[in-house]
Amino acid sequence: ETQDLVKSGHKEIILTGIFLGAYGQNTVKRKKWPDNENPLLAEMVDKVAQVPYVKRIRLSSLEPGDVTCRLLEVMKNHPNIMPHLHLSLQSGSDRILKKMNRQYTVKDFLNSIENINLQLDRPAITTDIIVGFPGETTQDFAQSLSVARLAGFSKIHIFPFSKRAGTAAAKLQDQINKEVITERTKQLRELEKQLAINFRRQFIGQTAEVLIESDIKNTGKCERYYEITVQTDAILHQGEIVKCIINEDAVTASIR
Repeated sequence: ETQDLVKSGHKEIILTGIFLGAYGQNTVKRKKWPDNENPLLAEMVDKVAQVPYVKRIRLSSLEPGDVTCRLLEVMKNHPNIMPHLHLSLQSGSDRILKKMNRQYTVKDFLNSIENINLQLDRPAITTDIIVGFPGETTQDFAQSLSVARLAGFSKIHIFPFSKRAGTAAAKLQDQINKEVITERTKQLRELEKQLAINFRRQFIGQTAEVLIESDIKNTGKCERYYEITVQTDAILHQGEIVKCIINEDAVTASIR
């Protein structure tokens, strides 16, 4: 499938799935895997990276346990695998994670972040956080803010909780007031903006390769999955990869 996509002109391949970390397994329950790890994901990524002329590869959402030493080794060995991982946190509170039936703890999450940062050069780590899950206290939310700061996320996808009919969460006690959810969402968005700025500032003056997604605005994603506007009089085309220098504002770049 990757070969066909490359032949038809695609520059970036994103490996995705409902539970990508369970690739090749019969169940998503990690406790039922040998050694609680899945070696098949890393081997598949390794093979995809070796397909001729694949310019970029990204992985969609993973859990901390999916990011094994072998997967990080594969990422280090293939420069066409982008230094970006999306690890879904959902909450910085172990109590809330348990209510969500997540297969990891906050400690597991932070240990994974530490290992990723040790193995990769200033990787972009993006995440999802749900605000106002039933039973979330002020302390639980404060823990989410704390974990976000410790992780130094480059982007946070923020989801204010809303009841969805037929789901287990809709039946839980202690539903959070909408005004409280709105205020907490505002606080998290402010933190998200600051963390994004802090992350981008590391790369001012450095070379980046931007895959143009809009040839009207000359915008696209760099290797670390944040948007860059390329300032140039040249005509750029959608799907083109442009080498440029990141400017002082950290959100625009000039053609190298």
